[in-house]
Amino acid sequence: MPARHPAVDPPRPGATPGRTRPDERHAPAVHPRLPGNHRSGQPELERSYATTRRAEDYADRLGYTVKTLTRACQAATGRSVKHVIDARVALQAQRLLAHTDEPVATIARRLGFSEPTNFGKFFTRHTGTTPGDFRRTQQAIAAAPGEDS
Repeated sequence: MPARHPAVDPPRPGATPGRTRPDERHAPAVHPRLPGNHRSGQPELERSYATTRRAEDYADRLGYTVKTLTRACQAATGRSVKHVIDARVALQAQRLLAHTDEPVATIARRLGFSEPTNFGKFFTRHTGTTPGDFRRTQQAIAAAPGEDS
C-alpha cells in the first residue's frame, strides 16, 4: 500500500482522524499538483509568476491551503513555497536583464512590480547585486573574447 501523508491525503474510510499507522508517520508530503513536482504545480508557477508572488494565490489556484502547499513544497524542494516563487521571478529577471535591452523599469513591470524601486530591492535581495550592475557584468562577459578562440 502506498505511503500517505495526513496533511495532503484524505483519511482512509474508517480511519480515526489525527491518527496514523507507523508506516505513515514519515511519508513525504508530495502531491502531484504541488510545486516541486513538475506535473501541474510547476505549470501554475510558469503561468503566474509575473502576475503574483503570493503563496496564497497559488494555494487558491491549486485548491490547497497555504499550510499544505508550504509543507508539500518544503518536502519536495527543501525550500518554502515563497522561496520557490521568488527564485523563479529572480531567474526570469536575470534572463531579461542579460538577454534584452529593455529598460529595468519595463522589466519590473513585466514581472509584476508596480514600482521599479521595489523591483530593484527585490533583485538585490535575491541576487546580491543591483539590476544595472548585473546587466553590465553580463554584457562584459558576452563582449569578452572566448577562451577557445
